[in-house]
Amino acid sequence: MALIVTENLHKKYFSGLETELHVLRGINLTIEAGQSVAIMGPSGSGKSTLMHLLGFLDTVTEGRYFFDGEDVSHFTEDELASIRNTRVGFVFQQFHLLPRTSAIENVQLPMIYAGVSSAEQVRRATEALEAVGLGDRLDHLPNELSGGQQQRVSIARALVNNPKVLFADEPTGNLDTQSSEEIMEIFMQLNREGKTLIMVTHEPDIAQYCERVIHLRDGVIERDQRRAPRA
Repeated sequence: MALIVTENLHKKYFSGLETELHVLRGINLTIEAGQSVAIMGPSGSGKSTLMHLLGFLDTVTEGRYFFDGEDVSHFTEDELASIRNTRVGFVFQQFHLLPRTSAIENVQLPMIYAGVSSAEQVRRATEALEAVGLGDRLDHLPNELSGGQQQRVSIARALVNNPKVLFADEPTGNLDTQSSEEIMEIFMQLNREGKTLIMVTHEPDIAQYCERVIHLRDGVIERDQRRAPRA
């Protein structure tokens, strides 16, 4: 089943009345539910812009975007925010954890915005941290955790509202090799359990974990490779 479909998707940015930056130039893309997809390309290729559009962090200039069977191309900011809070999860290169807040409290944040009860917040946050191997670090502050552990907290935070798709933007960019492998194994386990994964990366060895690698150049899809994911 198609979870994401784009038709002739364009993104333009305007500076002043005449200056135009055309970042995405007619992207036609279908991503099935449960797929693992890596998006690659040189700097300025449009890969982060594409993720921001697919993840409802930015709006479409031209074309259509269907998410889970619904045309979301011209949703309002409030409608996009509702989808962000309940149906997608994000993991970034910078962990974006609140420094004076414990791991479990950081993971509770999306549920606060979604109006989840306090008791349910604690239950779900605890389960999410246990799922990423941090059941014994619930009360630790970010500066008491390694980089890999902080990224695990970020993954747990992205999962607590049970999103349809998990977006990851350079999720191993600040990690050493061993931590990167551990984080990717968590992503792959989530994918094996049915979670759709869409990841931007510049690292070929990280992209090889995914069953599909999309290469962008100058705002268009240059190659769309399908392969057996790395074990």
